[in-house]
Amino acid sequence: MIARHVPEKAERLNRFFSIKDPERLRSLLKAASFHDIRIESENRTIEFASFDAYFSGIEKGATLSGQEYVQLAPDLHHVVREAVRRQLKSAPGNGPLAVEMEVHIGSGRR
Repeated sequence: MIARHVPEKAERLNRFFSIKDPERLRSLLKAASFHDIRIESENRTIEFASFDAYFSGIEKGATLSGQEYVQLAPDLHHVVREAVRRQLKSAPGNGPLAVEMEVHIGSGRR
């Protein structure tokens, strides 16, 4: 969401979430001279007491996203926060929030 409002930050912010395809991970490991490569994909759910609990770390500057968030112009703070809430399909209230994600884990031998 930050990159949508500050496009010049997109590359830096997306770098850590850029391997969405397990075969892309496999090709990167192979290019790094790994063999006997094994890729596992898992679905993970991370639960938070509320959207506020989820977002509070970001507002305090935790993680790369948080570091970028606190540097935003003050008028963008609310805009980005609410866009994230909508994307996560979090209700406007402050009830529990579950964030689901797919994780790819690669291993191999050199």
